[in-house]
Amino acid sequence: MEDFIVEDRILTVDAAVKDIISRLEESSKNNIKSVLREHELYLYHHGFGTHIRNYYKLWDKKTELLVDCKRVAIERGMKLTPLETDDFVIHPDDASHVIIVSLWETLRK
Repeated sequence: MEDFIVEDRILTVDAAVKDIISRLEESSKNNIKSVLREHELYLYHHGFGTHIRNYYKLWDKKTELLVDCKRVAIERGMKLTPLETDDFVIHPDDASHVIIVSLWETLRK
């Protein structure tokens, strides 16, 4: 999928990853890259994940980025949190995890 940024809005997981990489310090990139297994990325859920959820407005319910996060999660067979309402396309915690995993994979290439 092509990367999209419209009026400073990040619309895809790939665009979010590129944006994060452009702003992360090298030491932070190395810390993320050094994680050995995907399931260990849960350590980034609260601090870094909270920043991602807030910065990319993942609590704004049905955005293009959330739709893309759900697409990526489904393609990768990720287990998603059941939603109690139709307010969200994907739970913001799951969406930030998709972005963190994608960032980790990109940094490890």
